[in-house]
Amino acid sequence: MYKLSICMMVKDEEKNLNRCLDSIKPIVEADIAELIIVDTGSSDNTVEIAKKYTDKVYFHLWNNDFSSMRNISISYAKGEWIFIVDADERLDNTEDLIKLMRSQEIEDFNTILLKVKNLNVASNEENFSVNVSPRIFRNDGNFRYEGVVHNQPIFKGPNLSIDISLTHFGYDVSDKDLMEKKFIRTATLLKNELKKDPKNLYYKYQLGVTYDMHNDFKESLEQFRECYEILKSKNKQTKLEYAYIYCSYIRIAIKNGKNNEIIGVAKESIKLKQDYVDLYYLLAVAQNNMGNQEEAAKCFFKYLDEVEKYNDSDISTDMSIIMYHLDEASKANAYYQLVLYYIENKEFKKAYEYVILIEDKIKKNGVMPKILISLRKLDELKQYYIKIKEDESLTNYFLSNMELEINKLSIDEQQEIYTNLMDLKGDYGLYCKIKSLKDDEKVASIKEFLNTVNFNNKPLFYSKVLKEIFNDSKALLSYFKKINLYDLRGIIKYLLNEYKESKQIFEKCMLEWNIRPNDASANKVYIALAPVIFVNNYEERKVIDDINYSFFETYIEKGINYVSQLYKMEKVRIIHKEVSNNEEKYFMLMYLVKEYLLKNDMIGAIRYFKEALNCNKEVIVYMDKYKGKLLNFVDKGE
Repeated sequence: MYKLSICMMVKDEEKNLNRCLDSIKPIVEADIAELIIVDTGSSDNTVEIAKKYTDKVYFHLWNNDFSSMRNISISYAKGEWIFIVDADERLDNTEDLIKLMRSQEIEDFNTILLKVKNLNVASNEENFSVNVSPRIFRNDGNFRYEGVVHNQPIFKGPNLSIDISLTHFGYDVSDKDLMEKKFIRTATLLKNELKKDPKNLYYKYQLGVTYDMHNDFKESLEQFRECYEILKSKNKQTKLEYAYIYCSYIRIAIKNGKNNEIIGVAKESIKLKQDYVDLYYLLAVAQNNMGNQEEAAKCFFKYLDEVEKYNDSDISTDMSIIMYHLDEASKANAYYQLVLYYIENKEFKKAYEYVILIEDKIKKNGVMPKILISLRKLDELKQYYIKIKEDESLTNYFLSNMELEINKLSIDEQQEIYTNLMDLKGDYGLYCKIKSLKDDEKVASIKEFLNTVNFNNKPLFYSKVLKEIFNDSKALLSYFKKINLYDLRGIIKYLLNEYKESKQIFEKCMLEWNIRPNDASANKVYIALAPVIFVNNYEERKVIDDINYSFFETYIEKGINYVSQLYKMEKVRIIHKEVSNNEEKYFMLMYLVKEYLLKNDMIGAIRYFKEALNCNKEVIVYMDKYKGKLLNFVDKGE
């Protein structure tokens, strides 16, 4: 006789089945288990996959009763114990389970409880909820499942709770058709059961969960409100049995923005079950959302304390409870919120104690510069930079936050920090060197920086160095030509915001630059710069003067030059429809406007003009004037 019968029911699980069966294969190969698979009507390769792992594959058509199908799979079991596994699960501690089944430890028990880690996103195994689930049962002839929708095992104690887990990957939420079918099926079954028993708390709870998974948050909240009202009249023991309903009510209320509604509910629930970890987390989130940072901090502290004690707590063996906030993502958020709280209160030493616990690099990068600079931990600041510098996006984010913090300091303090950081290798070290030197000492470093740094996809503050060549329009054009259009426009906006004199400088440049039609890079510079200037000028003055209108006309001219270097313009009537970049499409359409005007085809010109308007709303006021002047088409309704 086998020690264990692994019983599964499956349907259309080809995406999951190999992963599941690979994880339990060593148990079968150890010759202590048989693998029983009941297929309920698969139309994909599920059966073929199953037959690679076992010859005990049976066929029974789905009968709309989960428990009935479970019981059919159990009926084939010959082992001393029955192990229930789903196709979208993976056994994580296979060798530990083999040792357990061979040991004497299990002889005094009838049911074995495993931990189930339910992934919120299948690709991220650090973001999960946890529940204790009875999965291994003594095969005494009486064990069975009951319940049409959410099948419940009817089992005997005593129970053994073990530190062996199944990871539940769940549905592919990106498969909208599949999710919709599962929602309709489950919701319909639950509503039918509730017609028979309208106040059944378990079915109302499951319907609330089903609505939540379908993003019907208002409908979900209504179900949990009704559950709460029913629970109000129950005795303490019943309230304890359904403690998970309180937590679900609080969670969905927060999703609906009803934070104030559930503060009292959360406190009531905590009195009922003081080791319920999720309650402290959710109360902290609700308090935070309401702006009660001090109360939120107290709750986050308590939450982290309860997480530490969880494995030794009574609730860790409570099979009715799913814990959503034992995962790394929740703990990281608690650390992060405490860091923000301490920063707000200028308690940087305490903020430091928590920031070093954060694994999320994006969150960490957002606050680390402020903390380390405030504590003058400059050596650690350098080490942290060196640690992340291979990741360009993380480094850019970190440096941008650091520059913001440095700029808040006095000139002398800035000099102290830049001088300390100037020995760093690479672009940032050179930038710090420029910032730390006196004006008459930095010329060579500026030249080196401008000649070596690629401004594409770099922190915007690097462009401050360009201020040193503001008076040399040719040099500006030369450096701007090296930068892609998207980044260049961002740099121009940044410089305009940083330096008042930059607008006048850039206007002068546009008048002075002599740009050849076939110089794509130079034309690109003009079209990056011009709309930032003439649109900004109109927003300030609400008037289109001659100089700004000339910038606009030249913008169209240079734009047409630019796309003419990128595309075959003789085919522009066809290819413009396939161009995804709206600004490039705009220039193509304006090219067609001019072409049709040369043919005296006003209808065609107007058609393309209207299409161009939809591609570049930013310049619409200038287009209105352009329409009247160029097309002699003054009616603004057209």
